[in-house]
Amino acid sequence: MDEPRTDTSMLQLIAPDGTAAGDADVGLGAEELRALLRHMVRARLLDRECMALQRQGELTVYPPFEGQEAAQVGSAFALGPQDMAFPSFRELVDALHDEGIAVVMHCDGDWGPNLEALRELPAGQCVIQLDGATDIFQAKQVIGDRMCIYGDVPASMLALGSPSEVDEYCHRLIEEVGRGGGFILGTGCELAPNARMDNVKAMIASAVKYGYYED
Repeated sequence: MDEPRTDTSMLQLIAPDGTAAGDADVGLGAEELRALLRHMVRARLLDRECMALQRQGELTVYPPFEGQEAAQVGSAFALGPQDMAFPSFRELVDALHDEGIAVVMHCDGDWGPNLEALRELPAGQCVIQLDGATDIFQAKQVIGDRMCIYGDVPASMLALGSPSEVDEYCHRLIEEVGRGGGFILGTGCELAPNARMDNVKAMIASAVKYGYYED
C-alpha cells in the first residue's frame, strides 16, 4: 500500500448474509493480496496444528481462531512497524478509573516491545496479568512503579514440571518481582486443566513460605 488510508468511514466488503458488497478495490496490489492470502493459509495451518497438540495434551491452553484469519491478518497488515492498537484500550481503562474501578488486564502474548506504552495508563490503578510470553522480570523494571504485576508461573511448568521447580521459580518471582510490593503470585494465563495437583499445592505453599514483606 503506497499511501495510508485517511478515510475512516466504514468499509464493508461482505454483507451479513455472506454475499459480496461494496467496492472490492481497497488499494492493494496483486502481490500484497497474494501475501495476505499466504499469511491466512499459514495461520490456518498453525491453528490446526496447535489444536491437535492441545488435544494430545502437548499444549495446555490454546484459543482457536479458525474462520477469523482475515480479521487477524488484516488488522496486523494495516499496522506500521511502530504502530500499536492501543487507543480504545487506554480509553476503557481511563473510563473505569474515573468510576473508581481498579482494572485487571489479562495480557496474552509478548508485551515486551509495548511495555513502555503501558506507562500511559493511570498509575496505581491497574493490575497486569502476564501469561509467560512476556518477560515478567523486564516488566518489573519498566512498569513495576506504575502498576501491580500478576503472574506468572507457566502452565507448562505446572503441568510438566516438578514441585521443586515450581517452588524455586515462585521463590524467584517473590524475591525479584515482589521486591517493593505491587506483585500477586499466580499462574501465567489461567490454571490449565492438566496442571498437576502437587505442583499447584507447591505454588500455593511458596506464597505462604516466601510471600511476606519485612516491616
